[in-house]
Amino acid sequence: MHPNPVSTSRLLFGLACTALLTVALPARAAPLDVRFDKFFEVTPTGSKIKSDSMRQLMREISFALGPRSSGPIASQGALGVDFAYELGMSGANDKADYWQKGADKPSSSLTSHMMRFRKGLPQSLAVGASLAHLSDSSLYAAGFELQTSFIDGFRSIPDFGARMGGTAIFGNSHLEGFYNFFGDLTLSKSFGVAGVVALQPWLTYSMSGTYYKPLAEKIIPDDKTLADVQPQYSFDVSLAHRGALGLRIVSHRVQLGFELTRSFSDSLNLFTTRIGAVF
Repeated sequence: MHPNPVSTSRLLFGLACTALLTVALPARAAPLDVRFDKFFEVTPTGSKIKSDSMRQLMREISFALGPRSSGPIASQGALGVDFAYELGMSGANDKADYWQKGADKPSSSLTSHMMRFRKGLPQSLAVGASLAHLSDSSLYAAGFELQTSFIDGFRSIPDFGARMGGTAIFGNSHLEGFYNFFGDLTLSKSFGVAGVVALQPWLTYSMSGTYYKPLAEKIIPDDKTLADVQPQYSFDVSLAHRGALGLRIVSHRVQLGFELTRSFSDSLNLFTTRIGAVF
C-alpha cells in the first residue's frame, strides 16, 4: 500500500519546522555568538577593523550556513516541487586564535538546521529558497538560488547544469552586513531500481564568496583615550573553492539525501543529511 503523498508531506514539514524552532529560540547570548572587540587595530588615524583572523572566522561560519545540496541538477519540470529539511555538520578550527577570541565556547563542529524549497520552471529552470539556523548561536540565514540545466535527461549522458545564488546571514549585532554568494557546476544522473526507487548521484564544483562588514561603534571599547578617535571600518570579501559529492534516494515521492562538501581553501568538510518530498 503506497503512502499518501499529502500526509507524508505534512508530516515531514511538521517535523522539520519543530526541529528548526526547537534550536532557534535562544534566550540569551549563546556560546557561538561571535564578537570582534579583540580584533580591532588602533592606528594614528583611527581604528581599522580588518584582519586575516576575522576573515577566516567569518568564512567558516558562512561555510556552515551557506549553500549546500547542489544536486541532482536535472530539471524538475514546470510543475515540479521539492522541499526538505537538512541537517548539516561542518568542521571548525576551534583551537585557532580567531575562534578563541571571537566566541565564548568554540566548538570543533558547527551544526546547522535548514528548510529548503525548490520549484521547477519552464525551459529547464528552477528557483529555490532556504531558511537556516546555526545551533548554539543567534545566527540565521535566508537564501535564494537559480538553477538551469544545459543537458537535461538525455539518454545515457549525465545531466549537466549550473546554479547561482546568495545567502544573507543575520542575528549578530556586531555586524552591519554578512552575505555569502556562490556559483557552481554539477554533473548528475538518475538510475531506476525495480521501478520504485531512483538513485541520483551528483558531483559539484563551487566557487563561494563571503562578504562582511563590522559595526565599528559596537567594537571600539569604552576608553577615554579613544574618545576623540574617528572609527574607520571597511568591508571584506574572500573567495573559497569547494567540491561536493552527493546521493539522493527517491521512492514514492519521499526523498533521502546525503552530501559531503569539501572546502579546499579552508581544509574543512561539511556533511549534510536531507529528508523531504518531491512532487
